[in-house]
Formats: sequence, C-alpha cells, structure tokens
Amino acid sequence: MKFRLSHLLWLLTLAGAFFAGLLAPASLKPKPLEPVVVAAIDLDHRSVISKSNTKEKLVPADEVPESAVASIRQIRGGYLLERTSKDSIIDQTKVYFDSERTAIPPDYSAYTVKLDSEMDSFALRLLRLGDLVSVHQNDKCLLGSARIYAVFPGNRTACLLVNKTEADELSEAVSEDGGLTLGIPVKQPSSSEK
Repeated sequence: MKFRLSHLLWLLTLAGAFFAGLLAPASLKPKPLEPVVVAAIDLDHRSVISKSNTKEKLVPADEVPESAVASIRQIRGGYLLERTSKDSIIDQTKVYFDSERTAIPPDYSAYTVKLDSEMDSFALRLLRLGDLVSVHQNDKCLLGSARIYAVFPGNRTACLLVNKTEADELSEAVSEDGGLTLGIPVKQPSSSEK
C-alpha cells in the first residue's frame, strides 16, 4: 500500500506541474524577439551610419516599430535625418543616402531658403526628404507645392526642389521681405512635379 501511495503522490505532483505550466500567465512565457539596429552612441543628424556607431540588438517583437531597421548592412553609409539618442531604434524612414540626395530632376534646382523664426526647429525636424510643402511669407502663399530636398533645423534653413520660375519668385520675395514659413501644400503637384 505504501508503494502505491507514493506512486500516486508522484503522479499527482507531475500532473499538477504539467497543468500549472499550461495555465501559466503569458507574461511568464518568453516573448518572441526580433533584431533591430540601435544607436551605440548619441548620434547627431547628418551622422554617417557605420558599425562603430550602431549595433544590432534583439528586442521583443511587440516593441519593434514597423519601419525599424533589422540589419546594419541595410543602412551602412547612410545619413541620419535627425538626432538619435543612444540605444534608440533606428527608423529606416529617417535615413537617406547620397544617391537619393543628389537625384535632382531635370529642369529643377535645389534652392536653400532661410525660414522665419515662426518655424521652430522641432517642426523642421518633422520634415523628411521628399515631403511636399507650401511656402508662405506674411500670410501670402508664394509656392503652392515644393518638395523638400534637405532640412537643417539648427540654422532654420530648408533646401527645396524648385524650377527656374519658382526660384526667381523665391529670390524676389526673400530680397524684399526676409523670412519664409512652410506649410501643408495647397495644391496637388502635377504629374511632371512628381
């Protein structure tokens, strides 16, 4: 009898452990991990991405943004469009390459404009390569739609892709009255502007 009772206790213990494992809360179960690229140090905007200033890290899948970079090889040699603090996940939409930057369409030029103090540097950091903006001066719309070529929030300047006529209009406006502001485009670009 003693022999059978010990076997029964052993089986009950084993069954209890099995069911406890099945009923364990999800927080105790390991989360799936995904590789991401993070900044190894604090990086300034326009920093060149390399193995020495980035590292790959495994992060719980539910914490990985959709546009996160999975491998340093994807972005090595690219430039950051904004400051990135140490251990922050690098977003592929905030990385550009020289080939993207130098691809100016025919009949267009890159025109740098100094922006009014109304345009704070935080708002400028939200702009990305290729974004469409309108250009205003004293509540007057100078350009209904211009494409961002580069943004330099520190000195409140933006570089826009414009045709010759638009460049002339901007030059005239800046020489007369000074600072400009950017806004949401007020017209859709024609197929030749895209």
